[in-house]
Amino acid sequence: MTGRLSAHGLSVALVPGWDVQILRRDESALLLASPDGDVPVGGYALPMIHAATITMPPLRGDYGSHVVPILGHDDVFIAMVEFGAESVGAAMFRPGFPVLRSRDFDPEALQRALPDRSGTQRFFTVAGRAFGLFCVIGSHLRRARLTSKANELLAGIEVDPA
Repeated sequence: MTGRLSAHGLSVALVPGWDVQILRRDESALLLASPDGDVPVGGYALPMIHAATITMPPLRGDYGSHVVPILGHDDVFIAMVEFGAESVGAAMFRPGFPVLRSRDFDPEALQRALPDRSGTQRFFTVAGRAFGLFCVIGSHLRRARLTSKANELLAGIEVDPA
């Protein structure tokens, strides 16, 4: 690991081979124009972490549109998106940071089916803040190795208290 990236009360240990960004969209940027039509990128202006083992395009949705389709077989994409304070304590948001398992990944977990890709989504709270974690791997057959790669990055995330 070669340092940390920190912003908006989130911090990520930088792992070689990962493109990591912490961002918060302005309310005016919740719909971005693209050559393929408008890309909805979210309905809130809370922080999120995007991380991928490829260079991410600058135009992408909160959950990886424009990234997930270009993943190779050995690639991983992670979106950790903060939800509002009203979500803290909700039954859907389990306490504690999730650790992914290879059996968590399912091709049916993707909004749009893509060949060989697989995903998982978890909702959780940590430090009095609520998050959705969405992870996509480039090959369902290589999910054991790719899950380990995802967990290596996730283990380096720190969240400041709300």
